[in-house]
Amino acid sequence: MDSFNPAAVAVIIGIVRGIVAVLQQYTKIDVTSVLGVVLSLIVGIILGFLHYFGLTIETGIIAALTGTGVYQLAKKVGNS
Repeated sequence: MDSFNPAAVAVIIGIVRGIVAVLQQYTKIDVTSVLGVVLSLIVGIILGFLHYFGLTIETGIIAALTGTGVYQLAKKVGNS
């Protein structure tokens, strides 16, 4: 069984937020939460495929979904 790496979650959140910021700044693409989840899954799968942070493709998907949930929770807590 592979171990879960919390640093991978932080990296995925950072990469996705960077991509979203660039898309919003330089294009007219309205980034919804669905697109954010898809971007997060793509990044998680790529990190898992390349075995960065000791991830496999499966744990990369789990880290991506966890990162999406943590980011949405932090966003809701920050707005209240």
